[in-house]
Amino acid sequence: MFKKTLIVGLLAASSTLSAEFITGASVGYLFEAEEPMYTARFGYSFAHTAALSGIVEAEIGYTSEDDYDIDTGIIPLMANYRLQVADASSGLSLYVGAGLGFSKVTLDTNSNLGEDDDYTFTWQVLAGIEYAVAENVSLRLGYRYIELDDVKLFEDSWFGGEYEVGYDSAVELGVNFSF
Repeated sequence: MFKKTLIVGLLAASSTLSAEFITGASVGYLFEAEEPMYTARFGYSFAHTAALSGIVEAEIGYTSEDDYDIDTGIIPLMANYRLQVADASSGLSLYVGAGLGFSKVTLDTNSNLGEDDDYTFTWQVLAGIEYAVAENVSLRLGYRYIELDDVKLFEDSWFGGEYEVGYDSAVELGVNFSF
């Protein structure tokens, strides 16, 4: 009897701790910058129950902006956690999450000042829906609020100083694959 109880307990624990590898990519539109943002991610999904899972992922993004002969590039590198609630019968799931990391901000003046870059603390909040189109493939429609601390650029020139990068919001479409 003890062996049967132990086996059933281990099977139940393993199902609640089961993990699967996930990867995906998204393209979004930043409202303030009026530019696209591209992201790629990979991580693990840990099932808490049949409908609830936690997702830990690393994410890298890219966006650029060209204004008045000045090119700005931003590459955020984030560690995210998402909590996802799924309805297996419909294939729909909702998620909310947050991320912390840093961004490389590059400014190219296309003049004799040249190019400079700095790294800054970055955080974000995520929310959205996913729809499973196949057993291991889902489509995502999401919202992202992202904020970057100030950067120090061209400190050795008259143009230099601390610049406010600020915040932005994005709507994004993406795809996820699980293994």
